[in-house]
Amino acid sequence: MKTSKQRVEPTKQAIIKRTICSLMVAVLLPLTLLVSVPFEVYAANYQQYVFALGDFLPVCIGFFFLITFALFAILFFLPKRAFRVVSAILILVPFLCFVQGNYLNGHLNSLGGDYLEGEGISMLTASLNAALWVVVLAAGIVLACLNDKKQIISLWGGVLALIVLSTQVVSPIFVAITHSEIYDRQSDNSVQTERYVLTEANLRTAATKSNIYWFIVDRFDESFAEEAYRKQPQVFDNLQGFTWFQAHLSSYSHTFPAVAYMLTGNEYDPRMMRASWLRESYKNPLPLNELHNNGYSVNLYTQQYYCFEDAKDLPDYIANRAPSASYDVSNRVQLAFSVVEVGLYRDSFYFLKRVFPVDSATSNNYIEESDSAGNAKYSTAHVPQTAFQSGPDKAFYFIHMDGCHSAVEPVIGAQCTLDSFATIQQYIDNLKANGLYDEATIIITGDHPMVNVTGDGHITQPKLTALFVKPSGATNAKLVKSVAPTSHENLWATVFKSAGITPSQNYGTSVFDIAEDAIVERYTVYNSYARELHSVRYKVVGDARDFDNWQIVEEIKLNKGLTD
Repeated sequence: MKTSKQRVEPTKQAIIKRTICSLMVAVLLPLTLLVSVPFEVYAANYQQYVFALGDFLPVCIGFFFLITFALFAILFFLPKRAFRVVSAILILVPFLCFVQGNYLNGHLNSLGGDYLEGEGISMLTASLNAALWVVVLAAGIVLACLNDKKQIISLWGGVLALIVLSTQVVSPIFVAITHSEIYDRQSDNSVQTERYVLTEANLRTAATKSNIYWFIVDRFDESFAEEAYRKQPQVFDNLQGFTWFQAHLSSYSHTFPAVAYMLTGNEYDPRMMRASWLRESYKNPLPLNELHNNGYSVNLYTQQYYCFEDAKDLPDYIANRAPSASYDVSNRVQLAFSVVEVGLYRDSFYFLKRVFPVDSATSNNYIEESDSAGNAKYSTAHVPQTAFQSGPDKAFYFIHMDGCHSAVEPVIGAQCTLDSFATIQQYIDNLKANGLYDEATIIITGDHPMVNVTGDGHITQPKLTALFVKPSGATNAKLVKSVAPTSHENLWATVFKSAGITPSQNYGTSVFDIAEDAIVERYTVYNSYARELHSVRYKVVGDARDFDNWQIVEEIKLNKGLTD
């Protein structure tokens, strides 16, 4: 008579072994993704972030313990073969993350104010990258399923786990020792008193006589504007007196240094580090000085790091520049996971990077600051939409909004354009309602277009930036289209001519003084920021829509990154 197979109770030694193995394996992935990599990301981008280490790392550590405990509980109770398979995955994924983040990212860039993308990566390279992950994981699963009587596979699995664990412990320790400056920034108000910010002050006002509004819709590609017009033709119906320049070039390809160049007129020197160049740019004679000297209240609404290093570096006549008097984190969990997301992006294979490109500036949006009068720090992500009040006699408003920052193709860009113009329309409606529209000067453009490059860092097609301009005195005429060869170099001359200001120096030619058939040399620079800086300067003569008219005139490669 057959007896049923009796269940063999695990010995104390087996329980201890399973406990140790489960704990070691369970800790690897959470340690990598929630502690080690976010810590490294913060240290490497310390100059970009405005928040302190203590604002997000405790949250990451808390989730690290929660997830580690959950994985430990699952692993401890899994059957032997399932335990080996899951363990193989949990060991190999952080191992692959380490290899990817440190050795396989190639031309992965750190863009000045743009969504991070693996630029210049061919489909073949991306496929090989993904294949490596698949092959390594598949091999690990197959080995885990084999009969391992001599425990050789388990031994090497343990060795690999120890290697991964040691790298994720040693690496942040090394960063902690070599980046001592990250501890200087504290999570309280006491250290904020010496920091200046650009606030929302005066953003809800309009001058009683002469207004100059300069709207920057981030990444406002000309194709986005045209797709929005095709999709919803009435989107520009209220732009009376405007001219739409459809062959316009921005001077730079990313938020840094494009916005700072527009504000200062100073060309970017790629030999200088970001922070140093920004500080120096605002020291030189500025077109903003011309406005101030002519009685204008000058208001700037843009973002730190990409457009200026610290608001204290800006001219003291900037009306909405003020010391930071309060500091708060609106959502510590979201802040923590925004840093984690950048780490995930860094350590994932290329196809996955394309699925969820991350914004290199999002984390700062969770920090709320204000001046002593209660004016909140300005954020390009949240342009206030409230009632307007009467302001000074003359005022200049430079308003930078995220706009099409998230768009990577025309359909999405069209919707972002519609959303941006809904906000801009409130300003236009206010001017019209108060009889101020006729004399107002209004510029709507982008800091740069959407740019794709090849593996050698060259653009592959014409890249145009949308531009709409209404000069003072233009009112009831319908929107006019023009293909005049204009660029960002012409915008200050346009502002001064429209406002009736005679500047102290030559700022070039107004866009309205350039004929459509004019032969003009225009220049635009593409900068990529990775392990080296790659700068390509293009000269465009003739129709900018014809790529045959684009010529590389200078190319610089420097072994430096974006920050100092």
